[in-house]
Amino acid sequence: MIKRLAILICLLGITLGSVSAYASPTNKKITAECTSTAPDVITSSVSVTLCAAAPFPCSAATIACPALSCDSSGVTAPSSTTVSCAAPFKVDAVSWSQSYVDYDGSGNILSAGGAAGAAVLSKGQFGFVNTQTATSGDSVTLKVK
Repeated sequence: MIKRLAILICLLGITLGSVSAYASPTNKKITAECTSTAPDVITSSVSVTLCAAAPFPCSAATIACPALSCDSSGVTAPSSTTVSCAAPFKVDAVSWSQSYVDYDGSGNILSAGGAAGAAVLSKGQFGFVNTQTATSGDSVTLKVK
């Protein structure tokens, strides 16, 4: 009986050890989120490329994901947009570009900017997060899971 229990525990350990605790290594969820304090409005556009491996620029396989945009007022785009991006390889890194324009309640531009970069994806709940803060705490956030 003890021998059977030991074998069962070993098989259970092997099974649990082979199950991934992380998100899919090939299918990534990309989210652009715009947040502002009324009456301000912030809009953003984002592009993301999935990479098979670092270092940067990606020297291995890459795939461009669908473009995203967000609008804190919800007029030109939802305040949060998520797309799925599937790659035919295990994704280890991302390169990204994000721009924003922050408007006051009258439609005047308060600030505009953007950033671009590349990052190795972390394992676990999220892979990559970038937040840019504009005028008066208005912000745009890019997440890759």
